Amino acid sequence: MEPEDKDQFKQEAAAANEGASENASQRLSLKISVEDLSEPISSALKKIATPHREPTLRSFVKDYSSLLTPILTAVIAAIVGYFGYRFDDHISKDTLDRITTEFVQGGTDPNITAMKLAAYGEKALPAVKVALGAKEPRVRDGAVQIAAQMYFEETVDRKKLTRDLLKFYDNPVLRLGVLEWLSTVQSSPIPLPDCQQNDAFKKLQQTFGPTGEKCSDQDAAIAGAAANLLLAGLGNRRDFVAGMEQHCPKDFDGTHKTLEEILKK
Repeated sequence: MEPEDKDQFKQEAAAANEGASENASQRLSLKISVEDLSEPISSALKKIATPHREPTLRSFVKDYSSLLTPILTAVIAAIVGYFGYRFDDHISKDTLDRITTEFVQGGTDPNITAMKLAAYGEKALPAVKVALGAKEPRVRDGAVQIAAQMYFEETVDRKKLTRDLLKFYDNPVLRLGVLEWLSTVQSSPIPLPDCQQNDAFKKLQQTFGPTGEKCSDQDAAIAGAAANLLLAGLGNRRDFVAGMEQHCPKDFDGTHKTLEEILKK
């Protein structure tokens, strides 16, 4: 190796070492303390505290979100940052914080809060996406209201927002929140355009079957939310509604009541 090649090699090696140190420092800065958390949450966090474990992260959000309300902002912000979601730190932190305080604890007008957070536009969408998967209804409803205001106020292009939310539907953890958002939009003075109503109906068919014959495979909450969406209006879907009415489990009382209401129209 020539002397100049050796020098270049040394410089590149030094740069690589420096980069590795920087990466290690960044990873370290994203660690979160679990000492002050309850045992179920701290145990779960320790299990997923390694990179490239996104399925485990999704399972954690699904299984523990009902326990996270008081600390949802800190925990999810740290986890999401660690696993590479593209959060704007300030926007996502503020959005999650206000979802878990103003929507959950009350004391402020949720409509005003939703309008203010909707003004962040696409920068708030990652936080909204996380909250759409919460088991805690008030957290999920906060995300639904914010996404609805984004649609109404057009802080995100309506067609793009709808496409994004319909993609979220493919994730079982987010499906209930997306159905609730669709119902909110469809029952408003600004429903989805016909082409996107058709796209939404195709999503229902993917889950429930072409004529609702797979309703027995769904849980009561998803079936009820789908029925509410059909009641809000997705065009003439009478055969599909009749199929759901026939195949949904008998103990889905609320779902059957809604489906019967549609069929009586």
